[in-house]
Amino acid sequence: MHGNVKVGKVQGPDGHYAIRFNTKTATFSVDLPGKTVQSKDFEKLKADAEAWLSGSRDLDWSPVIAVKIEDYLGSDRSIVLGFERYFRAERQDEIYWKYFHTKGDMKSEAKGTPGENSRGPDHDAQILEYSPERWKAIRAFGDLLESLNARLRSEFGKDFTKFLDSVVEHGIESVISLKRGKP
Repeated sequence: MHGNVKVGKVQGPDGHYAIRFNTKTATFSVDLPGKTVQSKDFEKLKADAEAWLSGSRDLDWSPVIAVKIEDYLGSDRSIVLGFERYFRAERQDEIYWKYFHTKGDMKSEAKGTPGENSRGPDHDAQILEYSPERWKAIRAFGDLLESLNARLRSEFGKDFTKFLDSVVEHGIESVISLKRGKP
């Protein structure tokens, strides 16, 4: 047998959670609401998991937006704007993450609820307090970058010199103001 093998379970207020044994690392683990508990000692893992489950309902889950701007392939001329909503809770100097769950469109500003456990955003992401207005604003930036990228790709396949000359004549705003049409 290789990989993760189910070796037991822990009972929580919302059901049971499978305890697995990783045969490669000789480590036991269990995925709980907001945290994955790991240990080389089965009894310690079970005790830690039960302690976590007894206090997990006391966590105060707050919605946040994680924003990250990445250089694409190390270039300082190309950026990727990444953003995602999460729920975050803190207890005893530890931070726990859950996915942001909404009914319907995940892009909407609709109020969310804590979903499945998550490892959370990358360590270098900026964490902002969630509001529908902030989510709408960051989505607008994302949509603008996506539209601008599509526009550049479309024009690049044509006469790019003519496109650039038009930008020189009309200004960069003519490209950024996508609602005004092509320059």
